[in-house]
Amino acid sequence: TRIGRDNFKAEFDVISGIKNRAGAVPARDIVLLTMPSDVVKTELYMPKMIFAGFLEGEKTGEIRIFVNGELAASEDLVYTENVETDRTQRLTTRERILRLFDVNAKPYYISET
Repeated sequence: TRIGRDNFKAEFDVISGIKNRAGAVPARDIVLLTMPSDVVKTELYMPKMIFAGFLEGEKTGEIRIFVNGELAASEDLVYTENVETDRTQRLTTRERILRLFDVNAKPYYISET
């Protein structure tokens, strides 16, 4: 099993950015030797809210690979591009605080495949 920049990309919404969506990939390729009978599960850990103003290559989260229920590998997820803040869509302080309270009530874990 091989998971890397060329065959894996997580897509997510961006708040207050020039672009509305962006992506993240593993910082380094993950290569695992698995049997056809193995059960491979992938989990992504990323913030639910991502505000614009980040740079390509900057860490955004983590990918974890489980084989037969045991953690086999993990790697940082990094942004695939720069996304600048759109000054016309900038959130007010009140909007940022309300969104933070909403996100803190939810788990950090966001995806399972």
